[in-house]
Amino acid sequence: MRAHLASSLFLASSLVFAGCAVESVEHDDEVDTSETAGALSSYGKDLVGEYATTDMASDFDKIVLKADGTYVTTETIFCITTPCDPLRDSGKFIGYKPVAGRYLGGLRLNSKSGRSTYYRVSLGAPHESFKLSRDGKTWFKYDAAPKCDYSDPSRRYMGKSLDICSRIKFACAAGESYFSDKCGCGCTVAPAPKACVVTGCSGQVCAESDVITTCEYRAEYACYAKSTCERDAAGNCGWRKTPELTACLGGI
Repeated sequence: MRAHLASSLFLASSLVFAGCAVESVEHDDEVDTSETAGALSSYGKDLVGEYATTDMASDFDKIVLKADGTYVTTETIFCITTPCDPLRDSGKFIGYKPVAGRYLGGLRLNSKSGRSTYYRVSLGAPHESFKLSRDGKTWFKYDAAPKCDYSDPSRRYMGKSLDICSRIKFACAAGESYFSDKCGCGCTVAPAPKACVVTGCSGQVCAESDVITTCEYRAEYACYAKSTCERDAAGNCGWRKTPELTACLGGI
């Protein structure tokens, strides 16, 4: 919720700080209500952190849950004529862990103004996701920016956001596969084939890997000593066919 006029700012401020409204929402049956406003529980400690959102429909833009059991929220206000300072609220919070078999915890913000607000909490991995909801609606959602490694040699990115990926078309080359995630979309890069190896008892074989051969010596084996062992256009290992190699083998 956001105010857009100076008069709306005054009204919003009075609701947050005047202390005349106390929300009556109580705990639900999915949380352990044995927690108190005293020392933080283990679940309360899990909630500690800073979370921010750009969703204009949220109750606030940023919430900081501190290790001492206090919190601070800020809400950006947009004014038509002059810049507005963000609304701030602070107080103490209580974290309620989910009861057995449940996954939604609870968070109560007890404001210094006298207002008390209860939210259900969906907590993901530490500092990665955090969502508050009440009355069946999401009122705050935080998702950490994904950790993207655009230098990963196994991936070739065509787009670096889901928005861009939804508007472009591309095809992956043979041996590659399509991928799409929070970092973007593109094609996996086919791994480079292993280098061919010179093998055999006399170094006369060019192959994918070492092979065992008999150890009799033949004159043509000397021709391979100065030749190149590599893959051909079809990806098969073999000696590079050069005029020098052809002439050497033909002269034997």
